[in-house]
Amino acid sequence: MTTLISTGRGPDAPATTGGPATDVDLRTEMLISANFRRVHAGARPLHPDARLDRAAQRHAADLAVHDLLQQDGTDGSSPWRRVRAAGFAFRFAAELVAPADSVPQAMQQWMHSDAHRAVLLDGRFTHLGLGYAPAGGGAPGRCVLTLGQV
Repeated sequence: MTTLISTGRGPDAPATTGGPATDVDLRTEMLISANFRRVHAGARPLHPDARLDRAAQRHAADLAVHDLLQQDGTDGSSPWRRVRAAGFAFRFAAELVAPADSVPQAMQQWMHSDAHRAVLLDGRFTHLGLGYAPAGGGAPGRCVLTLGQV
């Protein structure tokens, strides 16, 4: 589980994974889960952003293929480089990574870490993107949450 931050259905329902239709469900589930926690903590809700989805998905796929759990991509990319490459110009951006196969698994890990919870609930962020990729060999998939403020 890692986090970095840079300047410049119900909340715990089981996730569905698979093809394009379920990817939308997974993203919706993450948005609902994250916003439930943010509003409860007094922060504004986040808005989905396809550019942040692309940045997060790129990293999740890279991590799953290489069985890694880290911020930097195997191509040397940083979270901020991926966010910029996806076309999202930001004031603040952050990335959370978890080995998880569902939104509740990822959210539980992030909410039980003071640093990750602080990023997720940080009121500066206005948008979110989600990436998920299953891993092979019985390993958990990789869930990447990318947050940004324009």
